Amino acid sequence: MRPSDDDIMKLFFSLNRVEIYCGDERDLHFIPLVTRYRCLLFLEEKGIVFEYDIVKELMMRYSYLEEILKNLEEEGYIWSVPSPKDKTQRLVSLTDTGRALLQDYRIHQVQRHIDMLSFFSESEKEDIFETLSQIKEEREKTLLLSINAIDKKS
Repeated sequence: MRPSDDDIMKLFFSLNRVEIYCGDERDLHFIPLVTRYRCLLFLEEKGIVFEYDIVKELMMRYSYLEEILKNLEEEGYIWSVPSPKDKTQRLVSLTDTGRALLQDYRIHQVQRHIDMLSFFSESEKEDIFETLSQIKEEREKTLLLSINAIDKKS
């Protein structure tokens, strides 16, 4: 039986959830903390940012982010200070310990990806990559068209 488009995409997103939440024993100290790593990765990319910038980027509630940042700071992965211009906002950045944690995460992630694809031939990997690249390209085109349509209405 040939799978429907819906079946294919449900399987793809299901696999993504499995990848995020159901790792092996090596993953125990990484997997429950996916949102924390997204925060750390954003901070690594942007440097010093306002908490609000993280809320916007990660599309999460401020109260949830506040708890995550509090824990990351207590563990020494980030530092934060009140904004000199707006005392209701805090500036946040990575510490060296946070950068080291991300380095460990990347090494671990690369090995997980190698393990996940180890049973595919090189040709099959190329096909998977090409297919996913096409999906990404089409989604980006659609997003760009949507943004342009919104801009024209404004």
